[in-house]
Amino acid sequence: MSLSQDQISRAADIVAGAYRNNAIADDFPADCMPQSAADGRAIQDRLAAVLGPRVIGWKVGHANRAMREKLGDG
Repeated sequence: MSLSQDQISRAADIVAGAYRNNAIADDFPADCMPQSAADGRAIQDRLAAVLGPRVIGWKVGHANRAMREKLGDG
């Protein structure tokens, strides 16, 4: 199951609020947790839009084939 746009927006808003307040998002709702790598990327994209254009870097990662298949990005 993938997240709805509403869940993606809620997740990004929660993370943005924690970031802005230098806080921990310890009450993150279970229904907004990413269910796939694609959900995680969608939340990241929405978070960048919420926080504004001040992106100062990108995190790049790579997983081996077995992990990509497990995450559904095979």
